[in-house]
Amino acid sequence: MNKFLKYCFFSVTILFLASCSKTEDYTILIPTDADFVALINPKSIAEKGNFKELEQYKVFQLAESEIKNQNPEIEELVESIKNNPTSAGVDIISPIYIFGQKINGKNMVALAANMRDKSQFENHLKTVYKGLYKKEISFENNNGFTTISGVNKPFIAWNKSQFLVIASEFGVGEKSIKEYFTKIISDKHSLAKENNSFSDFVKTSQDINIWYTGNFLKNFSKSKEDKKKNLDFTKSSWVNSLSFTSDGINFTQKFHPDAATKVELQKRPMWKSRINTDFFKYFPAQSYANVGLGIYPSNARYIFEDQNIFTEFLEQYEIDLAKLEQSFEGEALLSIYDFEIGRKFNPNDFFGKKDDFIKQAVYPQFILAGKMKNRTFFDEFIKTHQENIKEVGSYYLLPISTNMNLYLAYKNNLMFVTNNLISMNQYLNNHVKEKNFVTSRFSNNARNPMFGYVNLNFEQYPEQVQEYIYQRIPFGNTKEVQTILSNFDYIDYRVTNEYTKTGKIHMKKSDKNSLEVLLLLLDEAYSLFFSQSQQQNGN
Repeated sequence: MNKFLKYCFFSVTILFLASCSKTEDYTILIPTDADFVALINPKSIAEKGNFKELEQYKVFQLAESEIKNQNPEIEELVESIKNNPTSAGVDIISPIYIFGQKINGKNMVALAANMRDKSQFENHLKTVYKGLYKKEISFENNNGFTTISGVNKPFIAWNKSQFLVIASEFGVGEKSIKEYFTKIISDKHSLAKENNSFSDFVKTSQDINIWYTGNFLKNFSKSKEDKKKNLDFTKSSWVNSLSFTSDGINFTQKFHPDAATKVELQKRPMWKSRINTDFFKYFPAQSYANVGLGIYPSNARYIFEDQNIFTEFLEQYEIDLAKLEQSFEGEALLSIYDFEIGRKFNPNDFFGKKDDFIKQAVYPQFILAGKMKNRTFFDEFIKTHQENIKEVGSYYLLPISTNMNLYLAYKNNLMFVTNNLISMNQYLNNHVKEKNFVTSRFSNNARNPMFGYVNLNFEQYPEQVQEYIYQRIPFGNTKEVQTILSNFDYIDYRVTNEYTKTGKIHMKKSDKNSLEVLLLLLDEAYSLFFSQSQQQNGN
């Protein structure tokens, strides 16, 4: 554990000492072919996380206690930097950039910051290194940068105005890392100066920001490279930003299509200007989660056809996407409004008494409805599943498990699907309650072409549902994790225009910024888990 803390402290100290200054020349280190860039604003993070009161974080106390026991000179250095961060010769106001790309099948990641006082940085580094490792540090020149002798992974280099750390995934040799270093410092082109979407990314940055290209997204795609594409998003980019407030976390995503892609998208707008919400009246006022959308189906299919989205789901239920496109008007709503507590038995688990293998289960009660142009898709779906579907009066029954049925109906150009028979009968009888989804607060975002909501306040869920959820969350059966979760209220999300999506993770009111609340909660949880681990290991 002592070695781990030493390494962490040494790494953090290097990053801290090498924060950014008012000049922006360190951004030229970001190459034009970078696939992603993370921009972190340390000033706002420090203010919102209340780093002036670092002692309130137990993890910091543990690290500080460990380091202070190493060397009195380190203790003095730590205290001086805590009291006056500029005494380290650095400026912690400007952004820190983390960027990377895949080279020869391996991910390379680099951190770029601005060096304000090279000599002061090196002097502090000597103090830290000697205190931790009981030996003198030595430096060497490397292509106009200074590096630490004998330290190649991660690769650390700096000069009078730039600081760079390069790391890689497991299996990348030192030679490849040094070649990437040479590439970065030799490239005369700069993403910050030559890419308009990246410039906008920098200008509108929040607390934490991530810019990435379509080329980066290919790392997560299952589609084959040789497959014909309707649209090539390789040269397009996306910007995601997080901003911590007193009552939650705001997030924004902006899409920046390249010129050619933008022309194609303008021919095929995906989002409708408004949603026809007249069928929302068939949904209950209560909702634990919901998603509504208004799209132009053919345009949406054209845009996403090569993205492999929902493929497994569509294949599982043998859904003909072409017929869905022909029949679907483009407006739909899904709402989970209640829960049913049941019991389930898996015969594959049966090796003894049946009662020993019967488990409690929670079945979300939902309604899914979509405006349709015609019955083509609905009738085709019924025909495809005719061996399993049973016609019951005005609706169809499709068993999807031993404990759940789907009820499907088509009426007045509305396809109505639910797993609750009462809801189905109410719809077929045109029974509309005075208080319904339309009159609830959940419909406030319905003016947007897409909106979503999830209730994160588990205290509002039935007790048995709470227990069921906690059992499935990692460490959810602990008070620490439940305390963390108890601070959340709900999350909402909306498409505001063709290229922009916004949302917020709402937290319960507090006298602290949401970032400080989160850090304190995580700190408390980590400290307790660490303490338990130490006890189990006999330390």
